[in-house]
Amino acid sequence: MTWQTTKTSAAYTPAVAVWPCGKTQRCTVQAINLDSVESARRKLASGIVAWVRAEDVTAVTEVGDG
Repeated sequence: MTWQTTKTSAAYTPAVAVWPCGKTQRCTVQAINLDSVESARRKLASGIVAWVRAEDVTAVTEVGDG
C-alpha cells in the first residue's frame, strides 16, 4: 500500500475570514470549508468565525433584509 496525501494545493482556495465582531482578514482555506452567504450569517449570529469567498463578504456583512 502506498501512502498518498489527500491535501494538495489544489484543495485550497483564497477566502476571507469574517469574525462576529466585524473584523475581516484574507486567508486560504480548504475549498470544502467555504461557507455560503446563508451559512456564514448563521455562524456569525452564533458567534463563530465564517470563511467566505471575497465576492461574498459584502453580502454577509451588510445589515438589512439580506
